[in-house]
Amino acid sequence: MKKYLDRLDQFTVFLKDSGYKNPTISSYYFNLKDFLKFLNQHQIEIDKFNNYVVKEYFDSLKSKNE
Repeated sequence: MKKYLDRLDQFTVFLKDSGYKNPTISSYYFNLKDFLKFLNQHQIEIDKFNNYVVKEYFDSLKSKNE
């Protein structure tokens, strides 16, 4: 998970350098971090996820909000 967080930090630097505003960067960061945590909890490698995994993730978000 740590290697992905390092890349996520690099991505936020890229966004900042590209002119994105802090609220957008924060939103991207926290959403991507949450998705990476989901993958990690389900022992899914980042290069192995598919539409089914994304649907499961969205379903888990819906259940959190109910």
